Amino acid sequence: MSVRIFSGPREPAGFPGRAATAFVLVGAPGSGKTTEALRLLAQDLVHRYILSRDVEREANGCLPVSPHPEQEDAITVALESGARALLAMGWDVIVDTTNVQPGAVDRWRAVAARSGAKFQLVDLTGVPVEQCITNVAARAAAGGRDVPEQVIRAMHGRCSPAG
Repeated sequence: MSVRIFSGPREPAGFPGRAATAFVLVGAPGSGKTTEALRLLAQDLVHRYILSRDVEREANGCLPVSPHPEQEDAITVALESGARALLAMGWDVIVDTTNVQPGAVDRWRAVAARSGAKFQLVDLTGVPVEQCITNVAARAAAGGRDVPEQVIRAMHGRCSPAG
């Protein structure tokens, strides 16, 4: 079986004219954001794309969190510009980040609005902190990314029902 990628001149990829949606996940580490993002993606593999801060951090060598604010700023620019481009071309985006920082949800709502897309909040702030800690420990035991308990507790404390 052969796969052809970019075989000749093409129109810009996407689904111009399709009403896109920005799904914005909010929750502490271990609350199930990535699991929910993958569930949403599986519902429509053709029209959906996941944007993940952790994936960007890993690709740029700054996991778990960069000690350099400029790297985090660059990741924010990459995620937001990627979201605008994808939404404008009719793709749904699934934003897999904690979004617990003040104003984060409003920024994503504005990105969706400027792109002419719908906005759907996926609120995982109600997951108990002890469950988040258990989930992260299980992920780490399976070889995945670990997050220190004190970081989970601090971020969970900053979570509030989003809106």
